[in-house]
Amino acid sequence: MLSSDAPRIIAASVDSETLFSGLVRQTSEGRKTVDYLSAVSAFGRCVAAGPELAVLLHDACELAQLVAQADLLMIAQLTPDARQLSLQVASFNEKRKVSVQSLDAISADPDISMAAFSMHAADVVQSENIVTESRFTDLLLRRLQMGSGIFVPLCSHNRAFGALGLARRQPGSYTREESGFAAGIAQLLASYLAQRNAEGQLQRREASMKATLDSVESLILTLDEQGVVREMNAAGIRISGFRVRELRDRPFWNTLIVPRDSDRVAGVFRQNAGPGNRAVFEADLLTKEGQHRAVQWSLCTVETAGGAAKTCVLSGVDRTELRERCLELEKFRKIAQGVTEAADQVLNEVGRERPVPAPTGAEKRSSPRREFYYYQRIAPLRNKCVPSDDEFVRVVCCDISAGGFSFLSKEPPTFQELVISLGTAPHDRKVVAKVVRVVDRDMDGEKMHQVGCQFIGRVGD
Repeated sequence: MLSSDAPRIIAASVDSETLFSGLVRQTSEGRKTVDYLSAVSAFGRCVAAGPELAVLLHDACELAQLVAQADLLMIAQLTPDARQLSLQVASFNEKRKVSVQSLDAISADPDISMAAFSMHAADVVQSENIVTESRFTDLLLRRLQMGSGIFVPLCSHNRAFGALGLARRQPGSYTREESGFAAGIAQLLASYLAQRNAEGQLQRREASMKATLDSVESLILTLDEQGVVREMNAAGIRISGFRVRELRDRPFWNTLIVPRDSDRVAGVFRQNAGPGNRAVFEADLLTKEGQHRAVQWSLCTVETAGGAAKTCVLSGVDRTELRERCLELEKFRKIAQGVTEAADQVLNEVGRERPVPAPTGAEKRSSPRREFYYYQRIAPLRNKCVPSDDEFVRVVCCDISAGGFSFLSKEPPTFQELVISLGTAPHDRKVVAKVVRVVDRDMDGEKMHQVGCQFIGRVGD
């Protein structure tokens, strides 16, 4: 189950004999005694130095071998999906040197892993003989030729996120002191790993937040309690032209706001910098190039747990183009208003002019005449009855307008109303018209009557 890539072997930076000297003493009778409390304290000093985990596991393995005759030290941690355990093992090689290896993840099932069993039990778990153990079947420890072991859950906020294990090649029990030593080492490693994991999560969250803020087109600034810029997203840098380092040690209203608005903005900030307060205001942004940008700002304050520190978030939406469009719109509105007033004045002047009488004999038409010759079918309308198709006759029409038409006839009309079929069947439209005038015309030496008609409705209306 070793990783496919070569194991990463990391040597400790400090000689274990120097680091853990004095922990094992020999009595006058020749027996060796171990100061377990001092051993845990010595490892605490290692943790406080903040080395990499591999170096820390190297030292822990050296210490565990010295005080508990352990041949292997294992750290198991839950993967993000909580279904597997990632493993790091520190053990002694053939030359009795410690090597630290990352192994393939194993299942977090307590039936097949001693580490998972201790996490599930939330207590120290010992096994005097791993091969004959009935509570679980840990094939990994068997493959590593371990005969006995002790595992302690690693907890943070009352939840187990992993386990620390010590193992020997020979079967056997562990003393109360050795069990206490393992628990002490586990507690120190739990604090170290919890902090390390929290820092990793914080870094990932900050990276994700930064990527999100940089993708936003609005200006977003992080301020301290005095209004000094600490962080600014990509849009803020692009629009303002400033880098964050150029804005240090001065409130943002003295660096990013035009002078005429700085005092007002400072007052808004001081009044609303408390936790839970929000403020929306408008003030022009002063860019590095000296340009003014119309910005609508929004201010809110975030307080850390316990009120130890406050962070103010200032966001701004660039409304310069909107303001310019509004000014242009107002300009055109005034121009349009002036044109409307001038047109009204002209119409009033025209309305006061006296009407000019039409020449004698001129036609008084409501719509212009379009004179041309064409054929249509007409039929007299008698007693308001719609004529049949057989009653329609083809005539020559002289003109047509929106209000009526005229046609030529050899005889004067004997009817006052008629129906004209406009278009061709079956898409023709039948319109009712009345005779309004009859004019005699000479058509190539032949006397004809031009009958003028006015439309009065459609058939069926």
